[in-house]
Amino acid sequence: MDQILTSIRTLLLDHLAAIEALTSNVALGGATVKIANTSRFRVGDEAYLLSNVANKAETVNIIDIPDDKTITLSQGSVRGWTVAETSYIQKAVNHQFIKRIHIGDLKIIPSFPTITIDVASESNEWLTLKQTAHDYKFNIRTYVLADGFETTNIFLIKLTQQIREILIDHIRPIIDGESHLLTLDLPVNTTVVTIGDTSNFAAGDWVFIRDAFPRPAQQEVMIKKILSPTQVELTVPICYDFLVSRQGEMILVKRLLYDSRPDAINYGYVVSEGGGTLMRASEISFFAKENIYRSGPINT
Repeated sequence: MDQILTSIRTLLLDHLAAIEALTSNVALGGATVKIANTSRFRVGDEAYLLSNVANKAETVNIIDIPDDKTITLSQGSVRGWTVAETSYIQKAVNHQFIKRIHIGDLKIIPSFPTITIDVASESNEWLTLKQTAHDYKFNIRTYVLADGFETTNIFLIKLTQQIREILIDHIRPIIDGESHLLTLDLPVNTTVVTIGDTSNFAAGDWVFIRDAFPRPAQQEVMIKKILSPTQVELTVPICYDFLVSRQGEMILVKRLLYDSRPDAINYGYVVSEGGGTLMRASEISFFAKENIYRSGPINT
């Protein structure tokens, strides 16, 4: 359960507060931003261009992501942003930075917006004599300060819906995954994957294959057999090109969640304990399902 909690927190951090350094300068009036990986940004995202060296920041909106290394802004930059100033782009829903994502519910919220991920319940049943099916339930809560302004209520809805979409996009989130970078490109319709070391893989293992290209994030497939110390064969052909230049990787999935979904959202007001701060809040009910194989003897 703890591995699922930390993996969901990492997933939300990666996509709600995505950060990428600029790989080329953005001139005054420029609307094209070059970075190493665009996969964690979406069309319509709100973000900042920032430089800690120059102590400057600029709000921007993303209108297009044409490839894995290019972001197009809705309008030209009001200043130049250079690699020398270690400039970067960071996503910020409603142009507000997430203050924290905390495991476990908080009675006192020290800053806003804050997201908490808390365990609700776990149930299981026998699937076969050596397999149990587990159903985990979580509550994901988002808190903003209730200041009475319409913009705050809209912000809470936007942030909650982004969390929902991130979870739906990753209905089989990676739990305790082991990443192996591709050492050769993996063209569409091929089944042989080349990596640095296949010693941890075995026939029947599930793997996720992905790179930085902005399209469906990954392909899930099973290992058919180990061909050599650096190559494995997949059970089905690959549906996309996965390239070394786009940070292509194959992830060995040690725990496979076969289904997950945010199935309900509730909105309301909460009063923080101690300080009595009135907060606008949402709660997403989220479930995840897993089959666990039990290799030991079953006493009947």
